[in-house]
Amino acid sequence: MTKFRRFIFRVNQGMIKERMQQGKHSEREIAMKRNMVLFGLIVIVAGIVIYTNINNKLPTETAAKAGYLAPSFELEGLDGQTYSFEPGESGKAMFVNFWYSTCPPCIEEAPELQALYEKYQDKMDIYAVNVLKLDSIEKVEQFVDEYSLEFPVLLDKDSEIVDLYNAYGYPTNFLIDEKGV
Repeated sequence: MTKFRRFIFRVNQGMIKERMQQGKHSEREIAMKRNMVLFGLIVIVAGIVIYTNINNKLPTETAAKAGYLAPSFELEGLDGQTYSFEPGESGKAMFVNFWYSTCPPCIEEAPELQALYEKYQDKMDIYAVNVLKLDSIEKVEQFVDEYSLEFPVLLDKDSEIVDLYNAYGYPTNFLIDEKGV
């Protein structure tokens, strides 16, 4: 028997003897009350554990809205590379920005996105998804050079990803956590 268990045993025996000397309860009644309290504590702890595990489940449905897994996609970047995204695959948060080069709010936002990238590039991936139906490769290249954008600029030539994310106002931004939600 460990020291702790012996200590608890002595305390319990002491409580039982004290109660019996007071004539209030029998040894059996005291033991039953103690067991009921221990059972109650076990039920509470089990409930907390179950509640925590239920609430930590990841969603299984994909949608471009809060509480759902972000839709997967694959696009070619301005640099010629193919970029693919699977929810939670990288283990990093992800910021997806839908934009086009002549959009006034997009122009205003560009320096802020670059600053965000410089500050959080180790913790978060940033992707600028250009809506090429509203733009041209030449304008996109000029825009990227003008604002010295260092993060990947992806080209959504057919607006498939725009449709997937329901991104019809520009700029539209999505912040996706490290689990892909």
